[in-house]
Amino acid sequence: MRGEPPRGWAEVTLGQVVDPPRPKAAPGDHSELPFVGMDSIAPGGMSLLSVGRFGDMKSAGGLFEPGDVLYGRMRPYLNKVHRARQRGACSAEFIVMPPGELLHGDFLAYLLHQRSFVNFASNQSSGDRPRVDFGSLSFFAFGLPPKSEQQRIVSRIEELFSEIDEGERALERVQKLVERYRQSVLKAAVTGELTREWRDTESSRPVDRDGDECSLTPGWSWRSLDELSWSTSYGTSAKCSSTKGATPVLRIPNVREGRIALRDLKWAPADFAMTTDDALAPGDLLVVRTNGSESLIGVGAVVLSALPTPSYFASYLIRFRLHPEPLLAEWINLVWQSDVVRRFVHKHKATSAGQYNVSQSKLRSIRLPIPPESERAALLDAWRLAASRMESTLKECGAGMAGSTALRQSILKAAFSGQLVPQDPADEPASALLARLAKQAGEAQNATQRKGRRVRTAAP
Repeated sequence: MRGEPPRGWAEVTLGQVVDPPRPKAAPGDHSELPFVGMDSIAPGGMSLLSVGRFGDMKSAGGLFEPGDVLYGRMRPYLNKVHRARQRGACSAEFIVMPPGELLHGDFLAYLLHQRSFVNFASNQSSGDRPRVDFGSLSFFAFGLPPKSEQQRIVSRIEELFSEIDEGERALERVQKLVERYRQSVLKAAVTGELTREWRDTESSRPVDRDGDECSLTPGWSWRSLDELSWSTSYGTSAKCSSTKGATPVLRIPNVREGRIALRDLKWAPADFAMTTDDALAPGDLLVVRTNGSESLIGVGAVVLSALPTPSYFASYLIRFRLHPEPLLAEWINLVWQSDVVRRFVHKHKATSAGQYNVSQSKLRSIRLPIPPESERAALLDAWRLAASRMESTLKECGAGMAGSTALRQSILKAAFSGQLVPQDPADEPASALLARLAKQAGEAQNATQRKGRRVRTAAP
């Protein structure tokens, strides 16, 4: 920390005040213990999302005791920190830090969670899968408050974080309401209810039939994807890399509900050959055909505009090239997000070796509700208006969430600079505690050495 430390604080490094990390252990030796994996903690999180069983794991892991702090060493910018409340085991990708006598466990957890430590740890690692070890982290310098002040700091942080949590829960409720509204508008669109007034004629509300299709608004028709497309194909199985090359290859993360996302791209190998006709083009519908997560099967999006770079797609996606009818691609992109498609995929999915899949032939047979050309424009205009409002609301929620994250970091910055709670002159200074513990350690070491000399003297 910069400048003079607050009263009673001492300048230390992490290695001076944290006990050595605990050793690894095999699952068979502690099979009954709960297991914390890297996926058990969300990026930027401190709470457990899930817990497994150590006995179900194949690799050795770290053991931890109540009060220990788990720090995710892989990709430290993900900022995964947790203070254990019970005994257990964790992935070897965690560093287990026992707080030692000088540190309050929650104080240590919040210390590791603050932005300045995340930046420090990130600078100690590099590569595609960056990792840090305790040796490099041990040089992190910070101000150590008296033990009693650490408790006051933790209490104040938790009080303020609790208030932020309430605000975040309110924002999450709004996000869920927007999603419900989105599904409601989608249903109104694909059943024709959204343009009832536009048609100027009374149409009966569609009624579900056999769980797949529903009766249609007058003038609409059911058309199979096979009828609506002129070509179908699987993508490439070539091994792709995160190193930028000539041809981007879209994968499942790039195909979101109704959107082609060009973030986190992979690239085909240098010898990959793709003709101009093979490249993804406007009117191409990409659908996820296989994955270990059922919720991703059948997810799809239409390429609605030319991509900035000629691109291809991976083999676990299927491409349907849609006929160039007016507004057909935009309409199918909308319908594909609706319950019409989700019900079909759920009914016709298959499983094999823990993977869910839906075949090309099944997808070709799906029948979609298609309005006349004259009505498509009105439907899409109404959808865009509703979608714009929803996007605006979600952006506000996202800004609120980002503000919460920034506020948490501001609180932590104040905490570890001595500005969050007042100092108490009655507290034992951290320097005095350091000196006392160092003296005790020295006396214990001397006693051990004297005992060793006596044993050697007594030997015949």
